[in-house]
Amino acid sequence: MLKQKDFSQFYIINYKPWAKEEDLKDRVEHPFVFIESYIHDFNVYPSVSTFEKAQAIFNDIKEYQEAAYNCFELELNLLQENRIKYLNQIVSRLLGVQKDLRQIKRKKDLEKYRAINNLILLLLGSIKDVLKSIFISYHLELNNTNREVLSKWFYLKKAITSFRFNKHPEDKRLEILYRKYLTDWGFVSKLTNFNTFKCLFEAKQLENKINWIDKKSSLYYFIKLLIEYKVVRSPKNKHWEIASEFFLLNGEALLPRDFLNQKETQNKKSRVILESFVKALSENS
Repeated sequence: MLKQKDFSQFYIINYKPWAKEEDLKDRVEHPFVFIESYIHDFNVYPSVSTFEKAQAIFNDIKEYQEAAYNCFELELNLLQENRIKYLNQIVSRLLGVQKDLRQIKRKKDLEKYRAINNLILLLLGSIKDVLKSIFISYHLELNNTNREVLSKWFYLKKAITSFRFNKHPEDKRLEILYRKYLTDWGFVSKLTNFNTFKCLFEAKQLENKINWIDKKSSLYYFIKLLIEYKVVRSPKNKHWEIASEFFLLNGEALLPRDFLNQKETQNKKSRVILESFVKALSENS
């Protein structure tokens, strides 16, 4: 099995396009060439029929995959010119190898290919893992053809952004209200920085979480009040996603489903304090 001990041919050609044949001698063609090596050596792996055999080959593939991906990222980050060209060459090559493997897998009439079917499945899984990692990390640098192909298979999760004030109060006033109603009354931990809380209303992506140290029922009521009094712009039914993204509950992470069937607090004192905070903000909206 081939291992990369020096820069690959793909890298050399993109780093110095004038490279001579001797510059490419004894180099692997590209970091993921190990997958193609398995294809050429199918006879060495006549069967993956038992769990032990399959596990051994799977572990080998994963080991080569991790080392190859590290080599790929090293070469990609060292390239200044032709970086995008190199990236798309790698993706195109992997897509080509994937196509070849699928064609081999379809030749079910040949006993030889039936015997190596499980190995092909492991290799296809490895290619999928690599392409997914590349797509998530480098999708903005993919050409239209490669991006279109990979976007059909892999989904990029859209970042959740926080609420947005209908009318932003002055920071000083917001901080005073925050201290007076939320931290002093024990709804939000005093260790939560004011700027972290302010981020909740600035349509930003998460930086740090707000630690709500009261009950979930009061947090639920707080979020409902923000929407009811139109302190924030309509979150279009994303309010529980936003709440779970930006809040901890006594230091523990939340999920949107944690708010399903949740009832608002009936504690009169808590309700009055939270209502006072939200009403004070709504006067500014």
